[in-house]
Amino acid sequence: MEVENLKQLLQSRITKRYVLLTFIVVFTSLASIYYITTNVLNNSVRSEIKYRNQLMSKTIATKTSFMIDKMINDTRVITEFAKKENKLSYQGEMNHVVSKNPLYLFIDVLDQNGYSITTIPNVNNSYTVEINSIVKRLEWSKTFYISNLLTLDDGRKTFAVAYPILDEKLNYHGAVIAYVNLSTLSDYLSEGKIGSKGINLLIDRNGTIISDTTEKNIGESLSNHHLGKELSKYRSGIWEG
Repeated sequence: MEVENLKQLLQSRITKRYVLLTFIVVFTSLASIYYITTNVLNNSVRSEIKYRNQLMSKTIATKTSFMIDKMINDTRVITEFAKKENKLSYQGEMNHVVSKNPLYLFIDVLDQNGYSITTIPNVNNSYTVEINSIVKRLEWSKTFYISNLLTLDDGRKTFAVAYPILDEKLNYHGAVIAYVNLSTLSDYLSEGKIGSKGINLLIDRNGTIISDTTEKNIGESLSNHHLGKELSKYRSGIWEG
């Protein structure tokens, strides 16, 4: 009798509806838990990726700034040797600096009239028309100067780190100008790129690309680069393409 009642209970519509309802509730609950968990994990992953990208960007910027600061200090040290007017003395220091740092294309020492006294490595001096404006700036500013992108007369692109030679009364007596090897600088930038398709660009004051991980865009305006077009849509932040 009890078995027959149990069969009737299982076959009743109320029981079927109850089982179906229970299944729907359980399935909905599990689906909701899965959806919430997935979103939380995705948000967490995106947050970590964003933090990593920000950290890498700051690291690259700090490293680049450190390398430029090192070049500024190197040129300052050479000016101290150049003040002694002992050519062998500052040539030795210049050789030491260039041999230790592949970022240097070459270093040039200029006299008070802007003429080259010596160049390390001992290569034919590659003149750039912008040198006059750099020298004039050093004369009145009495401090170091980092130029925008330059093109040497042999076609090579670079930028200059210049430091004036001053006496104790701050009178101008010449300058030490270091030219940067942009190929080496681009190699340094490529070490910290994000992902296989990531790019790092270094821009001068005019918005001209002076270094990039592929070396294909050096000399181009950032406004014409696809990255520049995307960045122009935002005032600040990180763009992910």
